[in-house]
Formats: sequence, C-alpha cells, structure tokens
Amino acid sequence: MDVVDALQGRDMPAILGPSWTALSKILETRRSEIENHPQQTFQYGSTDRHKLDVYYPEPATVSPDKPVPVLFFIYGGGFVNGDRKMAPPFDLAYTNVGVFFA
Repeated sequence: MDVVDALQGRDMPAILGPSWTALSKILETRRSEIENHPQQTFQYGSTDRHKLDVYYPEPATVSPDKPVPVLFFIYGGGFVNGDRKMAPPFDLAYTNVGVFFA
C-alpha cells in the first residue's frame, strides 16, 4: 500500500484508479482464500439484482453458544445502478469486504 501512501492530493478521481490498482494486486495474491471462504447467495426477488451475499465466519472460529455479530455492507450505486460483482481485475474488491468482516 506504499503506492496509495505516496499519492499526492485529495481529489477522488485522481487517486481512485491508482488505489484500486494497488488493492487489486494485493487481493490477487489471496484469490483462492477469498473465493473459498464460506459464503452463500440468497435470491430475494424476481430479478438478478435481487441477491444477498452472506459471508460466514470460519466454523473453527465461532463458539456455537455465543452470538455472532452481523455486518451489512451495501455496495455503491445509490440503489439505482451498480452491481454486487465487478469485472476482473477488481472482482475481489466487494468479495473481500465480506470475507474480511466474516
């Protein structure tokens, strides 16, 4: 993340591309771990956009007699556009958010 640290300025359009590129390279080294994390997708409506991805903690890390916290992550798009999946090489970005907090 030294690349992100070295970016000058605070203008979002100027730093977004280099930040995404740096992050995607880091995530790529952990692709298998991220893609194989316990996860399930639920359909809650009639269109392809009506899907909810649930990421679970690794079973060995949870005690069955204790509650598990829940985090809701709503990806960008203002509920009018966007997608829960992005095209490579950025396809791991949203998935990693679920895996990280699970």
